[in-house]
Amino acid sequence: MLSLSPPDSAVDTERKLYQLVLGYSQSLPSVMEAFDQGCQQYQWHQVGENALFIIAQYFQNDSTTSTVKGLLSVQDSVFFGHRLIEELHDHLMCHCGHPVLPWNMTKTNLLMHQFIGQSFAAQLEVTAMELTEKLMKQTPDDVTTDKPSHQEAPWPCFFEQYDLNVSAWPTSGSHAMFNPGR
Repeated sequence: MLSLSPPDSAVDTERKLYQLVLGYSQSLPSVMEAFDQGCQQYQWHQVGENALFIIAQYFQNDSTTSTVKGLLSVQDSVFFGHRLIEELHDHLMCHCGHPVLPWNMTKTNLLMHQFIGQSFAAQLEVTAMELTEKLMKQTPDDVTTDKPSHQEAPWPCFFEQYDLNVSAWPTSGSHAMFNPGR
């Protein structure tokens, strides 16, 4: 469980969390584009195209069934998109030897897991992992590798730019404004 502590003030923490959620949502298109470019560079064309199609379909299906409005209405779709790309990106990094995405979203994905609800987020995690297994069967055996001979620059953590401290998250209450009731 994750928690934010110690808050400068409840209002300041709430503002930072809102900015994080908004930034997380707004970053998905650029993360998708970077992933697609990495897939093109390393001959994972089919994987990239299919992953982006799956994410687009999830958004389309989610928008027709959601009863929640505003920023919260897309958080499960955004989380699913980031998680599917993160899972596939882990495999791609094994082939190319370095990240192709602009941000490390792991810590933010963990926090978003709390915001959308443990049970529903766990279902989305399983779906992302199952789809990754299926999509990985589409990777060519002779993937071009471009492993760097020198140490790459650090891979920046998306979460850290929002100046929030993370520790143990309480099981209920503090994230209620972000939980769409799933």
